[in-house]
Amino acid sequence: MLRRTYKSVLVFFLLLSLFAAIVPSTFAGKAEELQDEIDRLEEEADQLAAEKEALGAELSETNAKAQTYAEEKQRIDREIELCLRERDLLNEQIHQYNQLIAEKQAELDELEAKQAKQTERYQLRMRAMQESGEISVWTVLLTSESFADMLSRRVMVEEIARADQKMLQELRETSVEILHAKNELAEKKAMLEKKKQELATLETELGEKRARADEMLAELSADKQRLLEEITRVDAMEADLIAQIAQRQAELNNLPKDPSNPPPPTESGFLFPVDPSGFV
Repeated sequence: MLRRTYKSVLVFFLLLSLFAAIVPSTFAGKAEELQDEIDRLEEEADQLAAEKEALGAELSETNAKAQTYAEEKQRIDREIELCLRERDLLNEQIHQYNQLIAEKQAELDELEAKQAKQTERYQLRMRAMQESGEISVWTVLLTSESFADMLSRRVMVEEIARADQKMLQELRETSVEILHAKNELAEKKAMLEKKKQELATLETELGEKRARADEMLAELSADKQRLLEEITRVDAMEADLIAQIAQRQAELNNLPKDPSNPPPPTESGFLFPVDPSGFV
């Protein structure tokens, strides 16, 4: 009986040795395969993390550029608003100068008409006096009743002539003053018109800059949206990889114990029951 028992134990250990030579390599191969896959997934996760970091840096740069262009656009809008206000002020000034010029022109026209009328009267009077002989010195001498009368008539004629000449001279001087004032107003108006044209040119340039800023903001907004979508995609891929790594790690941790290390025999020579899961 004892001999048969030893023979059974010997056969068991021979089978166990044969099994131990085969099964450990199987378990080791499975564990190595799982570990290799975990390492590969972790490497992909690291690459995704680096890609995500690069995308985040690019997004920060895009946001900074968008902020710069937004501030530039606000500055341009303020300049355009100032240009519009100055243009309105210039238009009002030009309108006032037009009124002043029109008033000066009316004064000049009235004065020229008055001067022409006065000149015509003077010429008619001179012609009439010449035709009637009243202007002749001899006529004054011969028709005078006395020497005093002759002097009186001569002085009267000369005073009338001087008065007419003085009035005509005053009219000419006033005409020159009004014309000078009108020209000054016209020059100031021309300066305002030139400044208005410069403002119009500046307004056009600012409008073009604003359009370019709007275009850049639109492009940056599209880039920002694209980057956000890329980051969302990378986040999803990263979460999937993390889930796969966790699953593979759990599979590695749940691998059965190595059956090549059986429990020790009891004092009676019998072995403890072997866990059948180790032979699956």
